[in-house]
Amino acid sequence: MSDLLGQIPLASFDRAVAESGQVQIDLNDYDAASALAGLDRPDASDIEASLAWARDLTFMDPVDAGGTGFVINPPLFPEVRTLEDSPEVAAAFGFSFFDINRSAVLLAPPQLFAVVEGDVALASDLSDLGDGVFSAGEGDDFVSDLSGPAAGRPLGRPLRLASNDGKVVASRSTPAVEEWLAGGPSMLDEPSFAAGVEALDSAGSVSAYLANARASDFEVLGIGVTMVDGQAANAIAYVFADDASAAAALPSLEANWRDGELVGFETPVSDFFTVRSVEQRGAVVLVVATVTDDNTTRRAIELFLRQEPLMTTV
Repeated sequence: MSDLLGQIPLASFDRAVAESGQVQIDLNDYDAASALAGLDRPDASDIEASLAWARDLTFMDPVDAGGTGFVINPPLFPEVRTLEDSPEVAAAFGFSFFDINRSAVLLAPPQLFAVVEGDVALASDLSDLGDGVFSAGEGDDFVSDLSGPAAGRPLGRPLRLASNDGKVVASRSTPAVEEWLAGGPSMLDEPSFAAGVEALDSAGSVSAYLANARASDFEVLGIGVTMVDGQAANAIAYVFADDASAAAALPSLEANWRDGELVGFETPVSDFFTVRSVEQRGAVVLVVATVTDDNTTRRAIELFLRQEPLMTTV
């Protein structure tokens, strides 16, 4: 996950924070996740088999419903209403989700920045803006055209794209694509996010969701998806300002996870998760927990988005 985070320019993050405040980063290794989940990834040309694979990977049922509970996020790029739109997306961009092996996406509406790797190449009929930047759609950055939605662009906003070294980058911002092509500091130069993704890597995560925790007692929350002893599991990284703050928070975080309750559900945390470990790693407190048989690994992100105190306070 760390090298994927390193594909996102730091300038894009700084701009997103200044404009939106809340920034979400989604990192996925679809090949590694497939292997960990025991799924065979079909050839992208087999649309029906690819649809079945994608559904199993991103919408798997809990164990109680006959699934594994192992779920990673559906793709944030390309933007699709349903995965059935993938052939149209491939025609528009040159590739679809079925061709992507790994992805890194920064989302802070209206900002969107994505880097994808795999069997990806840009369509030949995109508009050439010069200096290696191409465009799907016409018009200024970020401007919606509701009269002209297109595959992968449901609001009709133009998408700027570029390719280099087996990767394709896409953004609603022309400068963001130019920054990626130019190189320079990346999100790995942002200490809190770098510490969070490093902790998630240490737990074997094949999917990672990270967000700056503006209204929380820590700086960044990272949520990874992994397997522990054959069971679907989450790794949760609470990133603090320094080692001392993490050490001070460790006892209460461990108590919250092992003996606490989920306020929004009025139920013990243990009804959703079985804690495997809680440990400090520098400025990070890392929790690893398997999900119970009636839950999936998506539950942890849902709890954060609902601002459940388990995910926002110490």
